[in-house]
Amino acid sequence: MSGTSGQQTGDGPLTFADKLDQLVRAAGNPSLEAVAAEVRRRGGPTISASYLWLLRMGKKNNPTLKHLTALAAYFRVPPTYFFDDALTEQDAADLELVAALRDSDVRAVALQAQGLSFLGR
Repeated sequence: MSGTSGQQTGDGPLTFADKLDQLVRAAGNPSLEAVAAEVRRRGGPTISASYLWLLRMGKKNNPTLKHLTALAAYFRVPPTYFFDDALTEQDAADLELVAALRDSDVRAVALQAQGLSFLGR
């Protein structure tokens, strides 16, 4: 993925911004206002959409532990997602699948295929 956050393509580790961007995209691109409001609604720390934008764009790159934990909870990943590149790569594949399943056509095909058996069995 290329974008404004500067994700590298095999040239090095992903940045916090890259990982956050990946999560936002996989979640269907919710507005950052909605993310911030939900984090607060769940009892998380005060966080603003503008701060989330700064994190996502790489303009800020050192969130507090409370913010990091709240974001991990919102996106349903372990907090280590932001630090462990091996975990990030594994989760990236899962996130792509989740994002694809948000597409109604893909979901319909997957649900139809669930009941099919393979010819080679």
